[in-house]
Amino acid sequence: MALALGLHRELPAHLPISPAEREGRRRLFWTCYLMDRFTAAGSKRPCSIADDSICLRLPAWSGDADGYTYESSYFSSGANANYGSGGRTSLNIGASLVEIVRILGSTDRYLAAGGVKGDSHFPWHSQSSLSILRQDLDTWANQNQYAFTSTESMSRPGDHKMLVLAKLIYHVVHCLIYRPFLPIDLAELIGTGQHQSWQIESTNLCFFHANAIAELVGIGRISSVDDWPAFVGYCLCTAGTVHVHGAHYMAREGDMFARSAEYLSREMTMLSDMRMAWAGLQHQREILQTVYECHSQLVQSLASNPMRFSSAFQMDDFFDRYPTVYIDGSFVTLSDVSVETIHER
Repeated sequence: MALALGLHRELPAHLPISPAEREGRRRLFWTCYLMDRFTAAGSKRPCSIADDSICLRLPAWSGDADGYTYESSYFSSGANANYGSGGRTSLNIGASLVEIVRILGSTDRYLAAGGVKGDSHFPWHSQSSLSILRQDLDTWANQNQYAFTSTESMSRPGDHKMLVLAKLIYHVVHCLIYRPFLPIDLAELIGTGQHQSWQIESTNLCFFHANAIAELVGIGRISSVDDWPAFVGYCLCTAGTVHVHGAHYMAREGDMFARSAEYLSREMTMLSDMRMAWAGLQHQREILQTVYECHSQLVQSLASNPMRFSSAFQMDDFFDRYPTVYIDGSFVTLSDVSVETIHER
């Protein structure tokens, strides 16, 4: 309906339409854009709204000092876009959120096309699809350094929630692109070749961002962010699949995955709590439970198998490492949640 109404294109300047209505149309479309990317995440379905079809300004932003509303630049579907207004990109929280969601959509397309197997370069090559995604993420982080230094001093109430959500998406994209290279056994990382050194770095990065998701949602539960969108459940489930691996590693003090078991327990509890508000999150909790059970069986079977495990670089999808179960990210079960259980708790 948003596309049928032409909300994805800026109205001609000569039309007698108030600035408030123009901005309302933009915000309505960008809300649909975010929903489209969120519902496609984790599945092999393409997004419904193509980036190349959009000719629209990003959400406007207000100056903290003068209160004046500034128009943002036009949305750019290309990588490494400078999407701010007047060079003050870190203050435009709405535009920052749209941009990181654009990168999420690019990540979904990369994974649906086979990930590293669908790429013409090794993942560590500067021209690989994964490297280009990483450059996009680094550019976004550099343009939004404020997001990583403060989340409490936002002047507008809605900005705080958008900022936390943008940071969650930033972390979950890292988990999605590096998760397929997680080793089942740390013995896979032994070696001095470029393959092992890159996989070691990817493993540490994956756990760093998974830990950040658990910490960020934990902070949100005790702060003003009390109405999480359902997509936060997907972020928790993704981080949980990473921590499932770390919970089975032999960790030493200081290892990035040393607290994986603690984080995994926290994520399961958060998903249990959030499913009371979002029935679809029961599906995410069941996926995480299934992955834990399948991974435990896989670790046990590999311990007595001299052939060990095939390289992650030979797989199309992260869940391919669990051949005994089929996990479809596009299928969501809607289970009834017992109200009596809520009252008992």
